[in-house]
Amino acid sequence: MEPLGQVSGASFTCPICQKAFSIRSSFGRHSRQCLEREISRPRRRSCLQCSKRKLGCDRKHPTCSRCASQGGACEYATSGRTSSTDRTRITPPSSELGREDSVATTLEAGDPVTSHALSQVTKPSPCTGKVNQQLRGTQSQFDFALTHLCRIFRTYPRMLASCDRLPPFIHRSQIMSSNLPMPLSNCLALCRMWANNSSVETGGDFLKVSMKTELLRLLNEYREYDGATLVAAFQAAIIYAIALLFPAPHQPPSRMFDLSTLAALKEFGEYIRSGTVMMPEEVSHTRPPWQQWLQVSCKRRSLICLYCFEWMNAMLNNFQSFPCTNAEYMPAPAGKVLWEITAQEKWEVAYDRWLGRWAGLDVFTLGDLENMMPGPTLDLRSEMWLEEADELGQKN
Repeated sequence: MEPLGQVSGASFTCPICQKAFSIRSSFGRHSRQCLEREISRPRRRSCLQCSKRKLGCDRKHPTCSRCASQGGACEYATSGRTSSTDRTRITPPSSELGREDSVATTLEAGDPVTSHALSQVTKPSPCTGKVNQQLRGTQSQFDFALTHLCRIFRTYPRMLASCDRLPPFIHRSQIMSSNLPMPLSNCLALCRMWANNSSVETGGDFLKVSMKTELLRLLNEYREYDGATLVAAFQAAIIYAIALLFPAPHQPPSRMFDLSTLAALKEFGEYIRSGTVMMPEEVSHTRPPWQQWLQVSCKRRSLICLYCFEWMNAMLNNFQSFPCTNAEYMPAPAGKVLWEITAQEKWEVAYDRWLGRWAGLDVFTLGDLENMMPGPTLDLRSEMWLEEADELGQKN
């Protein structure tokens, strides 16, 4: 007879330190301890000068490269965050994750962006009126669209955990990188635990608390990030939100995603959108630099997933969803062939071929996608875009 808690032929491996266990309860205890050490490690901060100017900082000590080249003083904060970046502070969650008051949000006085976002979320109105009718069509079509979207999104944490296939807003070259940004690295470890979360012993409430704590950390700190780390933080935040809405595989969704956290996540999205989400080369119909295209494509795809997530949560709870008309100008997701390439030289050849195919045609935007006429007939640009679309484009 096997010892209690031991599973015949089973092996549980910690996704952080790779230590193997044959007993599930031992694996659960170790995972919690290992995860606590991992997510509590102090983050390296930009120097005060680079943070104030919102410039990239390589965080070298005692003087970063930018300050050294300019001959200026270089200082690092001894503890905490500087006041210039401390606009939205969110406290860690309580043990009751389902309660709307489980997160306390402190707003900077007179901040119109955050105050407006919260007023839109915390005082929802029923989904009625002309706009909603255009969205819904028939009730059966609406139910099918909502069910289909929920089924797709709840697979994303497991997809990230396996790395065989990735969520359509995370590029494979990011995961292949030897210098994976910390937000995405932590998210990968937590998703692997989430994918194995079939009982309380393997994670349970602790895993949900860990995910929400990490999500709130990102929502508090994202203004200090730049470049690849900022994009990775936004991607990780969306994955955490999905995992919290669908707390475990094969289980129904949570009653409601925390509204104050959703407001902060939406503000994160606006921060991303206010940056570079369209390149001048796309307007001039030329090939952009590979790394810039990759980063901008990840931003745009992540924004679309955020809009879809917010819509899902609103429809599940009969709320008014956020309007996203300010994203109409943004190009629709790039085609599957371009998105799945991981080598720069191969991508450049494919992009030049794509430019030739779209010669003389305007960029296909989210506004064009929204304005598609009902029925089986499409205009040329819409049909060309749909020919190239991957799963992210098809579900939009």
